[in-house]
Amino acid sequence: MTSNVLAGQEEMSRCFCWRSSTEGSTACSSLLLATAASLAVLAMAAPVYLLGLGLASLASLANGVNPFSSGVFADPAIWIPLFGTSGLAGLMLLVATSRKTVIAFSFNSETRQLSYVETAPLRKLRTTVVPFESIRAVNPTVLTSYATAGYLSVITRVPGQDEKSLWLGNDIPVESLQAHCAWLSRYLGDRVQPLLRQDC
Repeated sequence: MTSNVLAGQEEMSRCFCWRSSTEGSTACSSLLLATAASLAVLAMAAPVYLLGLGLASLASLANGVNPFSSGVFADPAIWIPLFGTSGLAGLMLLVATSRKTVIAFSFNSETRQLSYVETAPLRKLRTTVVPFESIRAVNPTVLTSYATAGYLSVITRVPGQDEKSLWLGNDIPVESLQAHCAWLSRYLGDRVQPLLRQDC
């Protein structure tokens, strides 16, 4: 189970809240992927780089210069291109895969606000608050007709900002989705849509 939905009639009268129980896994996966990419690039580039250094050393020996006695290979600068390239590859992959993920959200009937927390690798947690009046649509969604859990697709439009589409929650039981959306429709009206099954 990757989610924790606060159900119960008393809690539902005030808020619809969710928090991921695996909120650190996405960042860890991205970091591991970036590390693996760096090592893969290093493994591919090292033989070519070392071959180039070997050929350069042979050319130096042919000219009467011994590169081994001059301490060239002990100079850290000579290894910067090799390790710098592999590190840059990992960093580029990390940036490419560091999409923002919502790890918690709350629809609060007392404040009439949606608040959600986003995370991404190499970034701090960010909490965003959206007034109910800036919510354009709420679509409870499941991926298949036989799925027993789903998520919320929410579209917001804060004045002065572009329209934004949010994926809120993960593995929220269908019964809880429907019950909470029925509760939420009291505040958002027909902006809350019926349950959408994407394969239907």
